[in-house]
Amino acid sequence: MQKDSRKGRLMQVGTCVSLCVQQEARPYKYVTVEGPVTAVVPYDADTDLRAMAARYLGDEEAAGFVEGMRETVAKGNGIKVSFKPARWLSADYETT
Repeated sequence: MQKDSRKGRLMQVGTCVSLCVQQEARPYKYVTVEGPVTAVVPYDADTDLRAMAARYLGDEEAAGFVEGMRETVAKGNGIKVSFKPARWLSADYETT
């Protein structure tokens, strides 16, 4: 996340945040988690981005993505937000 984005500017320790992951195709499923922000720190492109990018893009495309994010890191604009899960919700509409 970039700290000068609207979302980045709102991230402060203690602020409550939520995260949702969903499957939009049938059978519908989702998980949400809510909780307070515990840390907002600069991220490192190699340590914090490479593994996630490789998972979704593959190793070759991940290398290009990480390289492209180095400018954001060099400007000190990239942030990593951590939070403490306090509430979980989920649903799985698969029929048996």
